[in-house]
Amino acid sequence: MRRYLLYLLLLLHGCALSRLPASVPSAESTLIKQGDEWFRFRENESSLRKTLFFYRKALTQSQNQKEASWKFAMAAQCLAARHIKDEHSQKELFLEAATIAKRAAEQFPDCGPCHFWTAINMALYGQKVGAFKMLFTLGEIKERLEKSAELDPHHALAGPYRVLGTIYQELPGIIGGDSDKAAEYFEKAISLLPQEPINYLALVKLLSDQGQKEKALLTAQKVLSRTDLALSEIESVEAQQELRTLVSSLASE
Repeated sequence: MRRYLLYLLLLLHGCALSRLPASVPSAESTLIKQGDEWFRFRENESSLRKTLFFYRKALTQSQNQKEASWKFAMAAQCLAARHIKDEHSQKELFLEAATIAKRAAEQFPDCGPCHFWTAINMALYGQKVGAFKMLFTLGEIKERLEKSAELDPHHALAGPYRVLGTIYQELPGIIGGDSDKAAEYFEKAISLLPQEPINYLALVKLLSDQGQKEKALLTAQKVLSRTDLALSEIESVEAQQELRTLVSSLASE
């Protein structure tokens, strides 16, 4: 179970997301817009903290509660996963993010991102408090991911399908693990975004774990030649780099 959660975090690469604008924040921007603009520089911890400041302020001032809630949960997860080392602080952020996103999901049941970031933060919080907590909430996590896939399948770079696939891949068979179902979800993610490296990384890892070396290599080649990724597409760039490392390792076996 712990391995599953660590792998889940790996596939998220801290915070897989929709593309956000590249402009520098201005005083005239709305609070959510300012948060969006700072979030583009999420490789920098101080920029992520500014992101959270603006999203939190939007929440307190009731500026579009639905959008502010899921974006706060996304940025909090990103900060905790990418920059925070202290486990207690990570746990607090995951819990706060899950609470805020879940409240929004209940208020706005048609909000796919609200369900998605509720599930992600619940899972990562569960890792911090123990495997039993994770097992206890696993059903709700899967249901929210399935709801998110139904409402907004493209969100977080086809994240709902990718993360569902990861769950089925990493769970032991006795409690619902299923490699065939995992592959099906990964392929759904690829069909939605056929040029997105992070989804190919998920499938290539599965094929590699199954000993399907040649198929894994052929699958990886479909996105390794991409040269149009912008530096701001952090998760996609990282996934492509990891694919190259994995391909090199497989090729040398």
